Amino acid sequence: MRTCDFLPRLKRFFSGALACAFVSVSASLARAEIHIGVAVQKAGSFSSLSEQIITGARFAADEINASGGLLGESVAIDVVDDGCDGETAKNVANQLVGKGVVAVIGHLCDRASIEAAGVYATNGIVQISPSAENPAFTENRPLPGGGTYRLAPRNTAQNERLLDFIRQAANGGKIAIVDDGSVYGKSLTEPLISGLKAADLNPVLTASFESGEERYRSLSGRIVDSGARVVVIGATHRDIAVLVRDIDRLSLKPTIVGGDAMVHPEFPVLVLDGNTARTDLDRLYAAFPIDPRTLPSARDARAALAEKGLSAAGLTLRGHAAMTILADALKKAGKADFAALNQVLSTTTFTTALGAVAFDAKGDATIPFYAMHKWQGETIVPINKVAPW
Repeated sequence: MRTCDFLPRLKRFFSGALACAFVSVSASLARAEIHIGVAVQKAGSFSSLSEQIITGARFAADEINASGGLLGESVAIDVVDDGCDGETAKNVANQLVGKGVVAVIGHLCDRASIEAAGVYATNGIVQISPSAENPAFTENRPLPGGGTYRLAPRNTAQNERLLDFIRQAANGGKIAIVDDGSVYGKSLTEPLISGLKAADLNPVLTASFESGEERYRSLSGRIVDSGARVVVIGATHRDIAVLVRDIDRLSLKPTIVGGDAMVHPEFPVLVLDGNTARTDLDRLYAAFPIDPRTLPSARDARAALAEKGLSAAGLTLRGHAAMTILADALKKAGKADFAALNQVLSTTTFTTALGAVAFDAKGDATIPFYAMHKWQGETIVPINKVAPW
């Protein structure tokens, strides 16, 4: 046999080896992924909110992948179910650590978010909750320098917005604050009373009443006698409507202020009580969450979701914004490094469907989540400032 007879066989061997190597490398590249966890309650009373977060995050990830991916890799989502339970949250957080996620969108519930935060901080994983409202979530960050962020209002945000509005609306006039004695009513009125007293604006009347009455003659009389310019009512929409009617019968027309319970489709109907000629519903105000779908910044995301037959309702746009922020932070950091990501997250303003989002020193998003609304006929609309007297 000639010495060169082995060359064709050698050529075939190396061609095959190179082909296998190419396929292997290509497959490896195709599998290269950046994993981001999404921690929610997949079954139970909050499952619909969870689906909204998943929908928003997954849609944003699909958009990123369609545009070439992230740092040369595809974005993959790992969804886990914590059942809104603290201990389970720690367990699934450790599962996500084991899967190698670089960041987590979640958790849905306050306690779960707080309990899982320590696991993520210990393992160098950034966490953005789109829904945790307990102040302790960011107030007691496991790492003061970062790692824990939220795209939700603190549960004190409604009261803070109300307090600011009441002070403007009163404009030096008298303020009365009443509630139905319920947990909801007290949680609304007590912080307002404390906040007003701290600002040397003592209410001229504070009182509680029995919910469900057909008339509130005595209480409405006390309110009228107080001469209050602003009346804050912490109660159900029905009780507020009844009290407003009784106050009106005594010819006092104060500004009425309530919480989100007041934003109910039955409320204007109950206030009107058949008197459709009334035109003074626009003095009835409520603090209510801003619907992100109404924001100009949400237009493109909302339209893109609609094209796929998906809704932008509820927490969908917060899930979308969380994924957008994480992707932009990773791009700017240039790597999935905990310290680098925190540096970017704490110093950057991100363009999202929720608008321009930045995080303060505690990790709270510096965007408004509540706005004052007023009734115009039977429609409630947001306002930007107190209506002139």
